[in-house]
Amino acid sequence: MTTPCCAPGCGAQTTRYGNLCNAHKSRLRRHGHAAQEAITERILRPYKVAFRARRERNRENLTWENLDKRWLAIVDLANDTIARFKSGRPGRLFEYAAANEVVRMAQNAAPADISETAVAMFMLLEAEPYRFRSDRAFKVQLVRRTRFLADLDATRTIHPATGGTKRVYRQLAPRAVQVIAEWLTQMFGGPGLYLARLEQCEIAQREQERHTLQQALTELK
Repeated sequence: MTTPCCAPGCGAQTTRYGNLCNAHKSRLRRHGHAAQEAITERILRPYKVAFRARRERNRENLTWENLDKRWLAIVDLANDTIARFKSGRPGRLFEYAAANEVVRMAQNAAPADISETAVAMFMLLEAEPYRFRSDRAFKVQLVRRTRFLADLDATRTIHPATGGTKRVYRQLAPRAVQVIAEWLTQMFGGPGLYLARLEQCEIAQREQERHTLQQALTELK
């Protein structure tokens, strides 16, 4: 027996199992929540720009090098996980899948691009938390944006009838996504939130300066 999908505004029927229709089940798996919208490059761009501007103003600061090293530490952890699995020691398949994905990301994207995107995602979370429906949704979007840099989230296939190509997205197992998200959070969560608060303080300071100037102008005789 089916019932109406429980996602807000959706009147489609559910499958025999669960309380979501097929479309919202797919969105839950792909985006981390049935109502979560994808975080696009357009949404993330202002935070990347802010990150680059601060890096440009502080070229000699060791923060940027250390952020890149944090990504390389994740890659080392992934390689260790793969080696442990291949040696026959006990392990969980989804951790092995996560480790393989991290190694592939490292082979196809520069450390600076990964660290910039991961930090920018945490800056977005701090500044616009309403964009994420849940903690799980944020983590899924975090992994999606970093995987996108290495173009690992999609492949192109040829349509048998038309001969044209289309983009087909390849999804990781949810538990593998969670493993990668935890690794990224451990390394980039703190720096991302710190930089976000620096940005907020500077915005508040500029607003205060603007208000002070306006107040002074009104007192001119």
